[in-house]
Amino acid sequence: MPLEGGLKKPCKISPSPVGSKGYPICWDFVQKRGRTHTRVVLEEKLGRPIKPGFCALHHCDNRRCIEQEHLYEGTFRDNARDREARNRSRKGIHHGNAMFTEADIKFIRQSLVSDRQLAKRFGVGATTVRRVKKRETWAHIK
Repeated sequence: MPLEGGLKKPCKISPSPVGSKGYPICWDFVQKRGRTHTRVVLEEKLGRPIKPGFCALHHCDNRRCIEQEHLYEGTFRDNARDREARNRSRKGIHHGNAMFTEADIKFIRQSLVSDRQLAKRFGVGATTVRRVKKRETWAHIK
């Protein structure tokens, strides 16, 4: 059976305990501190430290995987793009910082009241209301 995403090898699950963000943590005897196992393995693959401002990303989308073929170096923006492409972003009310419900979004978009008045009603800035109306945010709500 072919593997997802054109990968040739199956995931290799780290035996290390998982940290608070869901990534395996291992002890780095050189740096004398705990580090994510994925970063350590990627650095071994690259033969150098991961560049500042870059992270260890997974082709397989499995946080516990440490298979070198599945890991690559990328920016935080690359990570965000991958998250969006794989539909893993928290949207709407499922996002931890959500200020509105889906009913609020529908109300704002249908309202004839000024952005400033709506902003005051919901305790947000007028720009936030404008971005909702223009579908720059909450675009997934029809």
